[in-house]
Amino acid sequence: MATEIDPKLPSREPQANRSELLAPFYWSKYGKNFLVIAVLFVALVAYHVYTSRPTAQAFSSLLFLAILAAAFYRLALAESRRDKTEQALRRSQALLNQAQAVGKFGGWEYDVATGQVFWTEEVYRILEVGPEYDPSNVAKDIEFCAPDVRTVITRAFERAVALGEPYDLEARFTGAKGTHKWVRTSARAEIVGGKVRRVIGDIQDITDRKVAEVRSGFLANHDRLTELPNRELFYDRLSQAISRAARRKECVAVFLLDLDDFKPINDNYGHAAGDVALVMVARRLKACLRNMDTVARLGGDEFAVVLGDVETPGDSKTIAEKIIKSLSEPLKLIDTGECQIGVSIGIAIFPENGSEIDKLMSAADSAMYESKARGKNTYTFSSEGTHAEAAAEPWIALDASLMVGSPEIDQQHQRIANLLNNLNTAVKYADEPAELTARLFDEMVHYVRFHFQTEERLMDRRGYPDRIAHINAHQKLLDEVMYLRTKFIQGGELVVLQSLKDWLLLHIASSDRPLAEYLANPQEKALAASTPEFSIADR
Repeated sequence: MATEIDPKLPSREPQANRSELLAPFYWSKYGKNFLVIAVLFVALVAYHVYTSRPTAQAFSSLLFLAILAAAFYRLALAESRRDKTEQALRRSQALLNQAQAVGKFGGWEYDVATGQVFWTEEVYRILEVGPEYDPSNVAKDIEFCAPDVRTVITRAFERAVALGEPYDLEARFTGAKGTHKWVRTSARAEIVGGKVRRVIGDIQDITDRKVAEVRSGFLANHDRLTELPNRELFYDRLSQAISRAARRKECVAVFLLDLDDFKPINDNYGHAAGDVALVMVARRLKACLRNMDTVARLGGDEFAVVLGDVETPGDSKTIAEKIIKSLSEPLKLIDTGECQIGVSIGIAIFPENGSEIDKLMSAADSAMYESKARGKNTYTFSSEGTHAEAAAEPWIALDASLMVGSPEIDQQHQRIANLLNNLNTAVKYADEPAELTARLFDEMVHYVRFHFQTEERLMDRRGYPDRIAHINAHQKLLDEVMYLRTKFIQGGELVVLQSLKDWLLLHIASSDRPLAEYLANPQEKALAASTPEFSIADR
């Protein structure tokens, strides 16, 4: 859309800069010539005025000198403007180089016709080469990439040159000085007349970001203080150990450890001393275990251990005694002297004390409290149900306390529990093919989706006030289903099953029970929800 200009408004065209008009007087070569001619012109004028004999020849000389002076003036002015332009370009290039250095971001260009490659200064810095390095040998350039990604980078570059396909990749590089880096490189083709004329790309050092991502991922699964695995990672390792042991017909030992007499350290020396003690405990626990075993901090002064490839309970006994002896040694705290602690250990064995994560943890927890009751600083093996006894009981049993009072919803809850029990049984004995367990998982998810549709239909029909929040809870689980399925197939079966069991019991208590109560008496519940609270202050 054109903009109408008011003729009364003053012109916004830039006026000539006063310093620019004086450019001829700068000591440039054209400026010097201008000054010489100007002096001659003034001298000639003064001579004719003094002699009072102006002639046609004199006027011609003055005119020639004036024209010559004007020409040199224009040349000097043009030279000044060119110098300013070049200065601005140099300043812009310097600023760009500094910005690239700050952002660790460089650019490159490949001319398809000549095969010549141009790099900006930052690319030389990233790859740790000097300005004498010739980047036009692309095969040599790609050798900066880690060996396992050279083929990928080469193919991407070749397709960009031949077909004009863009690419955006992250890869490990090694600089000329041996520095290992993470680099992001991308490129696009410039196509003229249907042919690729050149490929323009960039390269950025993203090592700091990658290190931060690794650190962030580590902290998401590890305790910040001791840097041991946290509860979530512990359950994942336990699930993998159980799955492996079930296939090999071996045992897994689960230790639950609670430090004895730890509270006095915080009370007498402060929480900083308590943190130092926890870090020392973590180090001693790791020293007592094999590399294949896992020790985790579950919270506070509670730790847990997974021992894989356990042939006999005696193997667990040896490790437990080693841990007790190690933690019985005094802890030397900074500036506070020494302190003494102990540890109570509860031990549960897969499959003797259970085949599921929650049952094993419950058995180990009960055994740990038995150790405390026996005088602390000792270990106790769980005596809870045998594998045969556990097989006779369903993993998830919905008793009367978990019935919400709606026959349709209760029946569907029981069906979901049965599907989870079937899936758990198939996983527990490790005799069923992966295709069967995957099919059972999909069948369970399909029925859960049907259950959600049933509840949403009832909520719509009865006008349930918390319908939106309830549906959001449904959607949240469905959004996690594909992640859970992938984790299930990749060996995290028991963790996924435990998550689904925890979700079902929590959903029944927190979401479906209030829904069932509303469905049983919708008018009374709706009236209660719509009636505002009344107090004396409202009068």
